[in-house]
Amino acid sequence: MIKTKLGMTFVEVIVAMAIFAILIVAIFPAFMLGIKLNAVSKIQVETATASQSVMEEIYAYSVANNLADSITALSATYPSPVTVGSVTTLTKTTADYTIVIVLTADSPSIGMTNAKVNVTKLDNPYGAQPGQAETILIFR
Repeated sequence: MIKTKLGMTFVEVIVAMAIFAILIVAIFPAFMLGIKLNAVSKIQVETATASQSVMEEIYAYSVANNLADSITALSATYPSPVTVGSVTTLTKTTADYTIVIVLTADSPSIGMTNAKVNVTKLDNPYGAQPGQAETILIFR
């Protein structure tokens, strides 16, 4: 009578499980890094999108208004602007973000205004960079 082997021995199962466990332990940190990078990327896309949206709002004001009127209009959304010399800073904190707008008049040249927007996410456990936008505008 010929005996055929139909299954695996207990030792073979233990060896296979040990090899599988070693592979999982080696690959697990790569999965965790991927999850962290995905979260950081998501935060950076959100803040970049928010800063671009604020910059488009400022651009819309620059097309229709002069700088002083634009700052007045922006102060309705971004309360208590602070002006020191030719630099005006507007800040607003929402539930998710801190938005800082810096408008520098006559920079880099007379009649031009340097506009910078910085958006920082408040819930940022991974230390993702804030979203930033900067441009030079000529107000009406």
